[in-house]
Amino acid sequence: MKQFKFPIVGILVFIICLIHGDAYANSTPMLVIPRLMIDQPIGEIALVNHIWDTADLGNGVAHLGTTGWIENFTNTVLAGHYNLSNGQPGAFYRLSRISIGDWLWIVVGERVFTYQITAIFTVDPNEVSVTYPVPGETAISLITCSGDLVNGFYDKRLIVRGVLVQQ
Repeated sequence: MKQFKFPIVGILVFIICLIHGDAYANSTPMLVIPRLMIDQPIGEIALVNHIWDTADLGNGVAHLGTTGWIENFTNTVLAGHYNLSNGQPGAFYRLSRISIGDWLWIVVGERVFTYQITAIFTVDPNEVSVTYPVPGETAISLITCSGDLVNGFYDKRLIVRGVLVQQ
């Protein structure tokens, strides 16, 4: 069995759990990325007519329906806006500041799922293969807009991928 050292910022997650006890107790899934000061409830975006409509996402973070959900050999895909329509920063505004080797957590009730970032890359907006399961891994993929603003839309998507190292 692999042994993973729990990062020192794991203490921060514990403190956040104490502060947000009620939110975590009712099993609202939370995304915690201390390096980026992200501590957000995770909503859900349904796939309708082959499209995930993020228009109502606002400043939130949401799981893209039909993608995996923190279980073995799936790819949990979470989306958040880079900028909001009013020009204010979105939930994933700082996502480009994350580094390979950084940590993030999904907290559901009393369960904490620890992921380590393994890849950071950009894709075209229509590239959906980044939402597919990653062979042999229990992965998480965070997606936000990136690149140049062309006709009111960003021309790239930033993908931050991590693997489950502890649950």
